[in-house]
Amino acid sequence: MTLAEAKVGGWSLNEVLTSAQMNTLQAEMLKAIDGVGGGTYVLTDPLIFDGAGDDVQFEQRVRFLSGGELQLDPGSSFEQFSGSDALFDGSVEFSGSVLFNSFGVTLGIGSTFIVEGGASIEHGGLMRVDGGEIELLDIASITVDDQTIPAYRVIIAPAEIEEFNDEHTWSLTAGSSDGFFLQTSVSPPSGAQLWIPLRVEPGDELNTVTMTINGNAGGGGGHAGLPSTMPTIAIVANGTELDIATDASATLGAYENAHSVTVTHNDTVLDATYYLRINGEAGANALANHLKLLNIAASVTRRRLVSTEQL
Repeated sequence: MTLAEAKVGGWSLNEVLTSAQMNTLQAEMLKAIDGVGGGTYVLTDPLIFDGAGDDVQFEQRVRFLSGGELQLDPGSSFEQFSGSDALFDGSVEFSGSVLFNSFGVTLGIGSTFIVEGGASIEHGGLMRVDGGEIELLDIASITVDDQTIPAYRVIIAPAEIEEFNDEHTWSLTAGSSDGFFLQTSVSPPSGAQLWIPLRVEPGDELNTVTMTINGNAGGGGGHAGLPSTMPTIAIVANGTELDIATDASATLGAYENAHSVTVTHNDTVLDATYYLRINGEAGANALANHLKLLNIAASVTRRRLVSTEQL
């Protein structure tokens, strides 16, 4: 809606201003916004500020009442400069990109920051949680692309090495770059056991654990054939075996070279103590001082972020 002219083209010198024209001026003036006394206005058409003039500036609060909405159409932007504050006391929904540049975003007590399905947060600076928590619900996960995060280093420190008839069954051979555990006894009929703790948090998803082994520690072969009881790797929680995998080497040549054995779990970590139980070779054709454990790698989907003091 636009204001109508009381007399198209204006008045000439000494021309009479009629009562009809005055009534038109009064009616049109009542359509204008009262910049001093304020008021309530019902718009029948959009109110548009356009042109090359200065900004529309407000030195007081701009409030949107219940049912109101601030909408930014494609190609527009909402820019907040460093040193200014934006206070949201309620829900704020962004369906496009939001750029925070050179200032902080603080969530007050009792507030929630929700990223729904299909949405994402891209952050190139420091994102800090001071005394709070970040919780990923349902099947949410954190994915890190094209970079390495120094989360923590798992040192293979066994919780228990089985002894059989007062005989140690595994030993640690140290090396600057090639340290390994060596199975020194094949006396236990089910294979000498090596127990290693898994550092996982309740709520995480433990996907797989892979061990790299070599059945020819000293080189030059030696097995007459594949051991009748092949090495296994198992995930155990509070004494209960959850999943197990057996070395599936089909040939002696494959067994006597570095190869991997993977146990798959793909389940949520419970509030329990998790271990890897590694059983060495045993039975016919088994030889002491031949099987070595080179490496262990776990695939874990973190559902909970912990501080460095907890790692």
